[in-house]
Amino acid sequence: MSMSILNFSTAILHVASQKSNRWIRPPDPALFAACLNTGICSLWDDGPLPDPAVASQRDWKEVVDRLVPAMPEIFPAKIAADLDGLGRACHDFFVGLRSAGAAYLPFWSEGYPKLLRQIIDPPLGLSVAGDVSLLSRPSVAVVGSRFAANWALEWANDFGRLSSAANIPVVSGGAYGCDAAVHNGMLAERFDGVPAIAVFAGGLGCPYPRHNIRLFEDISGSGGCLVSERFIDARCRPHDFLARNRIISGLAMGTIIVQAAERSGAMVTARFAADQSREVWVVRPPYPDVRASGNQALVDDGAMVLGRPVDAMVELAGSLMTY
Repeated sequence: MSMSILNFSTAILHVASQKSNRWIRPPDPALFAACLNTGICSLWDDGPLPDPAVASQRDWKEVVDRLVPAMPEIFPAKIAADLDGLGRACHDFFVGLRSAGAAYLPFWSEGYPKLLRQIIDPPLGLSVAGDVSLLSRPSVAVVGSRFAANWALEWANDFGRLSSAANIPVVSGGAYGCDAAVHNGMLAERFDGVPAIAVFAGGLGCPYPRHNIRLFEDISGSGGCLVSERFIDARCRPHDFLARNRIISGLAMGTIIVQAAERSGAMVTARFAADQSREVWVVRPPYPDVRASGNQALVDDGAMVLGRPVDAMVELAGSLMTY
């Protein structure tokens, strides 16, 4: 029962976080255990907690009305001030997941990615369409310019083919350019069991960019998965891309920067990876390229340089063995 209540509490906090557009720290197990000792479990002496995946609006209202006021240490006063709205939002969130055929991983659940749990500001929960088990496997993130040069697109595509053949999961943001190129390479290599992971800035029901919808459908339909921390119907806002980037790097044991300007989303992802104590690898351009000024800046900061995709795969295979 205690684990069920912890997961329910985390899901409620996640919904509250999305409603308020504020990150909320996941509940600490020790503090949660102390709350349970005050008799929280007795709130459900009349039967088990409902399954959140199929709970009715009445079920959610009852859970929220009982749980939130009983644990002020877990739920701040601002959350407790709108119990009716919170109950409806929780119900709508899971109805959306169910209609999309997506799974939900609250922070302390067994399936939540262990590497992502280690970052300083992890998502309280993840919505996942496709093969959830990919998130628990050692993976590498590949990001780069949306307006990439041909050499960068070819590098990302070739690396995607090699990683797919080696069954190494690759995480990207599904953007134009290098992100799409690496996953297109993975899909070109095999028809099923493709270990591709795309992280959305918006909800699973609002894929972006729209031009890549077919790519996203192919990823989820070929054994990969799509991931989001947002409400199912949430559209992208400018700051959501930065929040998304911390998940991309947080899921992976290291991040490859294929091509990046010094001021770019790819460089933000590289900084997240470094702050998360993950590896950062940089592809060296075959010729001077002003659009790869960020590559040189990362090399100057000590990032490891990668050569051809096949050589990069040899280097990464050794690193993956340690995870």
